[in-house]
Amino acid sequence: MSKIRALSLILCALLVLAFAACDKGNTEEQTTLETTTEQMTEAPTEEPTTQEITTEQVTTQPETEPETEVTAGRDQFDKDDPNNPYYNLIAVGTSMDGMTTCYDGRYDFGYTVCVTDDGEEFSCIQDAIDYLAEWGGGVISMTDSTNVCLYLNIPQDGCFYRLAYNWHNVDFVFDHGAIYDDCTITDGVAGYAYYSDLYELDVYSNLEGTYVWVLAELEGMTPGRHLITDTPDPDTLFSYGYEKSEEAFEWPGLPRAEKLPE
Repeated sequence: MSKIRALSLILCALLVLAFAACDKGNTEEQTTLETTTEQMTEAPTEEPTTQEITTEQVTTQPETEPETEVTAGRDQFDKDDPNNPYYNLIAVGTSMDGMTTCYDGRYDFGYTVCVTDDGEEFSCIQDAIDYLAEWGGGVISMTDSTNVCLYLNIPQDGCFYRLAYNWHNVDFVFDHGAIYDDCTITDGVAGYAYYSDLYELDVYSNLEGTYVWVLAELEGMTPGRHLITDTPDPDTLFSYGYEKSEEAFEWPGLPRAEKLPE
């Protein structure tokens, strides 16, 4: 009996140990599973955020500096300013003779002194030139005498400009181009026309024996007075020849061929 009881006690002990070990294993597995589930459920999911641009952010961003517009024309002067070239004769140098005072060409005479080839009338010659510049060049004809020498700014924009002042008592100073002298005088006044492009003059017929004053180096010709001949230079595309005369540096402008103001 004692052997059977002893075996029974040993068997019971073994069963208890087996149940305990099994229960422990289930606990660890449950713990691991619970931990994993907790980590999966508790880990925050980061949602994509959209950055809203507020009005404050927009206004605080650096602004692009606006382009500064240069005020042109009459608006940059006060009408009562004694240095206003539109209402006052402002001396800017001398004519080609070196003696006659030359004035700013923006002077407004207060009456029509020239007209453009599309019929627009101007009391300020520089205004007429600026008007043509907006349309790609053109022709200006003087309709009245000015009795003063004016400096005019002809744009070098690739466009053609002609200023005809035949038999009017005017004198102009330009920094480029050429002045055509038809060698005729009416009532003591000579006829002149300014050409910004000499090829535009070269297409006319019967120019032999007349002159052109080159104001700055032009198509291989140096400044000065050039006689127009009927023998073209083979090295140029001109229809005429242009020979520099002995009077190259004498200017028969306002003091000599035109009437001086009384």
